Amino acid sequence: MNSQTAILLFSRDPLEDSEIKSTKKLRQLSNSCFEKSLFLIYKIISNSNLDYFVSTTKGKGEEYFSKYGCPLIIQPDKTFGEKFYESIKKVFNNGYDNIVVIGNDTPSLKLNDITFAAKHTSKNNSVIGPSKDGGFYLFSINKDDFKKIDSFKFISINYQQPNAFFELISLLNDCSIFQYLLKQKNDFDKIYSIKVYVLFKYRIEQTISISQNVIFNNLYIKYFLTLFIKYKNSFYTFVSLSSPPVLV
Repeated sequence: MNSQTAILLFSRDPLEDSEIKSTKKLRQLSNSCFEKSLFLIYKIISNSNLDYFVSTTKGKGEEYFSKYGCPLIIQPDKTFGEKFYESIKKVFNNGYDNIVVIGNDTPSLKLNDITFAAKHTSKNNSVIGPSKDGGFYLFSINKDDFKKIDSFKFISINYQQPNAFFELISLLNDCSIFQYLLKQKNDFDKIYSIKVYVLFKYRIEQTISISQNVIFNNLYIKYFLTLFIKYKNSFYTFVSLSSPPVLV
């Protein structure tokens, strides 16, 4: 153990993840989210003394992350809330005082989000990153505060529903646990947001290609397209984060 703070990547079963993605494009995008989350963790631990774990399911999830050499926490075959609670508890039982939990499906997650959470959690604060679908993409807490929370209430939060974020906030407030809130982001829990992201990106790139061939001789259009191409990745992110969530 190199640190009192550990990062926990909480991942769904990759097999389950692939079942809700109907095309090769969507599965590739999902895999890129998995890999980006791992890359962020590797980047942090290479520049700090923070440790990390990956919480995943036995079988397919275990097989997927083992190829990356990740230290694993195998989730129990129970409800989502029980998996989430038990994974956090296991990290604390390994001797850590603080934990930063992130998901594997938030493509706009930044390195600064994680480092901010790690910093403030070590100062006895909780940090939450709200998702636009009503959930959250990041949650950090220290061991002492986690002990204050009623385990049944924590497990009973409707984690995969639009009110999960507010239920978590309410529970922390009841325990007098102070929270910092990160910027609201979108995740890929819902198939709609993935399709919008891929489809919009494809159509924009098509439009840019056609425009370059047809009207690139116009100086002003050329200047506009040059700027658009330069900053198009930021524009894709903005549009994907602005897409309406689907409530099921």
